[in-house]
Amino acid sequence: MPSIALRSLASAAASSTASEPTNNNDSKKNASEPTNNNDSKKNASDKDKKSKKDDSNVFLDNLGSFFLAGIGLLIASLIRSYLGSTNRNTAREILHEISALDPLEIDDLRIANSELTLSVYRALVQDLVETYSTDRTIRYVDFVKTVRSTMKRLKGDAFTIELGHLLDRVVLYALSEHGQTSDDPQPLSFWLTVLSLALHATVPERIRALYEALQAERGADNVTLADVRRMVGYLQDTCQLTPESQVITGARKYPVQQYERGLGGDLFEWDGAEDERLDIDAFADILRSRAVCVWGECHHKKKLVI
Repeated sequence: MPSIALRSLASAAASSTASEPTNNNDSKKNASEPTNNNDSKKNASDKDKKSKKDDSNVFLDNLGSFFLAGIGLLIASLIRSYLGSTNRNTAREILHEISALDPLEIDDLRIANSELTLSVYRALVQDLVETYSTDRTIRYVDFVKTVRSTMKRLKGDAFTIELGHLLDRVVLYALSEHGQTSDDPQPLSFWLTVLSLALHATVPERIRALYEALQAERGADNVTLADVRRMVGYLQDTCQLTPESQVITGARKYPVQQYERGLGGDLFEWDGAEDERLDIDAFADILRSRAVCVWGECHHKKKLVI
């Protein structure tokens, strides 16, 4: 019996000893679990950071760069606008300087020729048309001769064009702009436009005088768009348009807008054919438009009765 008990104790001890490595492995496995958990948490944290980086707002991340770029564009735009305005003002000043007459001299002409009214102007137109009924283009010397003859017939020898040297200056300037001289024949409407500088009349009367001059030259009751374009060119040549209205945008726009002098009928736009008939109201609207601005009338908003 004692030996059986001893064998039992020895067997139990052996069993206990054999089971210890398994317990140790389990302990090691349990000890390694916190490390694995830490690695998992680290990986999860890295993924979260990457996800947040991918989801970030590009605009907010580069707000400073966008702000500086916007400021730069604004400054560049202001500089371009300033230089463009300077170019426009320069072109306007050049036109003012080369003009054969300034507004004050035109006023002096009208005041000095206070007897050259609309009725006298119409009489001059009639005589010129009758004298040159075959060919409506004449030389300056012939035009002056007929005007003096008619004025003498109307009111005597003392009745003549005062400050006529100003008109001579305008004629020489206008013709030289087109490479011509006073010996070259010109249409009657051109010479009558020159004479209108001395016309002592209201704005509606001056507009009507020019319209009737075109009618007389055509020998018709109507005036076409082509006639109006030609008249605007004559008004420009004879210094009766403001410098501002003659300055138009040039073909070169970048880096800075350039400006140049527009020519006659190209100053205004009209939706119609060149042979379209225009009445006197349409004629007046074109002359008083901002694009043409004859005698500075575009700055007066009051509707005129022509």
